[in-house]
Amino acid sequence: MGDGMRDTAIVTAILLILLIGGGSAVMFLVQGGHATADTVRMNLSTDRTVYPSRETMEILVEIDSASFTGPAALRMEGITDISGRPRYSLEETVVLRAGMQTFTYSFELPVCSRCAGLPPGDYLLHATLEQGDRTLAAATHGIRIE
Repeated sequence: MGDGMRDTAIVTAILLILLIGGGSAVMFLVQGGHATADTVRMNLSTDRTVYPSRETMEILVEIDSASFTGPAALRMEGITDISGRPRYSLEETVVLRAGMQTFTYSFELPVCSRCAGLPPGDYLLHATLEQGDRTLAAATHGIRIE
């Protein structure tokens, strides 16, 4: 394989890894494919994927830290209305310890209607875990409001 084709194949592989793996894939690549002591992985999920208006949604954030400990800022937002305003937003400091931790949040979904600016459909929730200006992990999860 020529240098140009090999470079194209490498770039394509990296893009696929980034698209499939999200934020943790970036850390994996930066670390040369090996988990290190400060690797942090985060998973974002909800108790269901389809909700009616005004239903309470349970949000689970699972953070797995090989050995990273200390305070970090957990930021979540999503369910963006037609004006571009996120209807869900949360920011809090969490204290990480080595191993798996689960954080649970409840949110009553807003009224879902075109008049309210939130038509029925698919919406995203985004979460980031940061310490200072360093992003430790990021995750995205989709839901449907009917």
